[in-house]
Amino acid sequence: MRISRGKESWLIGIRLRGNLRSNVRNYMNDVQHDFQDKKRRYPHITLFGPFSTCIAERHLIYKLMSIAKKYPEARFSTDGFSSFDNSGWFSQGRGIIMIKITPNEDLKRMRYDIAQELLPHCSQETEFDRDSKNGFKFHATLAIGRTGKLFKEINKELKSYEFKHEDIKPELVLYRNQAPVFAYLTGHDVTPTRPKNLYGDPETNQKVTLPPSSPTEESRRRGEIFVISDMHFDHKNIIKYSDRPFRTVDDMNRALIGNWNRNVRKGDRVYYLGDMTFGGKRRRPIDFWLSKLNGDVRFIRGNHDTDTITRAEVIADRFPIKYGGYEFLLMHDPYRPSDWDGWIIHGDKHNNSPVRYPHINRRNKTVNVCVEYTKYTPMNLDEIIAKISE
Repeated sequence: MRISRGKESWLIGIRLRGNLRSNVRNYMNDVQHDFQDKKRRYPHITLFGPFSTCIAERHLIYKLMSIAKKYPEARFSTDGFSSFDNSGWFSQGRGIIMIKITPNEDLKRMRYDIAQELLPHCSQETEFDRDSKNGFKFHATLAIGRTGKLFKEINKELKSYEFKHEDIKPELVLYRNQAPVFAYLTGHDVTPTRPKNLYGDPETNQKVTLPPSSPTEESRRRGEIFVISDMHFDHKNIIKYSDRPFRTVDDMNRALIGNWNRNVRKGDRVYYLGDMTFGGKRRRPIDFWLSKLNGDVRFIRGNHDTDTITRAEVIADRFPIKYGGYEFLLMHDPYRPSDWDGWIIHGDKHNNSPVRYPHINRRNKTVNVCVEYTKYTPMNLDEIIAKISE
């Protein structure tokens, strides 16, 4: 368990997903270039923080999940662009260009409840964390720059554009020192486990193990168990970006379906670790593709998986299983929880970081099952165990 001693910087926010994230990044890159704002920014909406606390990480996660579960209908929309000119957040002569966010009442209440729960335990927080339910300004920062003529010109130009995304389900993320350590997609039916000790006494809190209710795949054995991630149906540019061996997107779609169905039978189980589709107007929904695939699919959402899913069981973003004498944590993006030292099976990274995220990383105990590493077909867990045991 990681124990907070007040020296780390925490932040609770909403991570932008799918097409919204891509669109925000495009605007962010353009505006940062004009402002010469070289800081690397990640598209998100801040709900609370940055803050310092002595609460243990597990208890922060428990508090966040317990509040979020009360508001399964929390949603937000984007409503164009705006700015803070000479904002109190920054020194004189600086301001931010931002995307305006319109929350529904449930999201407003959720944000306020999180603030009221954490403020008594924080040694540092921002002045905005104490805002009332209706006084908090929801926004996503694009860039920070000097105010003046350029600032006014960019602000005026952006305000002439419509930027509409509606009824978006928020993915809450807990960040530690700007790195995400926990994510929860609002509305998922996941019961948080209450930690025994608020402040994480290392002498009384033991290392986290799989709870008795966690799936033990040995007990079923009705069929084989497979894992796979990041097929990106309908995504033409992924062929170029990840050097996939297909001539057209239609060739890729047919090959992915054929490979899956040749290896997966009706009674087999497949854990799908995110990002099934991607693309523009031609992109077809996740359920369309699931209807063409064999097996009993358990689906972990990736950052592009914003559709309603009815043809697979959507499971927790971090899902532990036992199999073949191993304990695996299944997830999309491989951010290791501080209380997990076992093997992680993940997607998200494709073949773009082969040194840090190879197919098998024995030092870090990770397995990358993006399709570029699995011969574009689901990979059997028995095969994975054979590889990590070599």
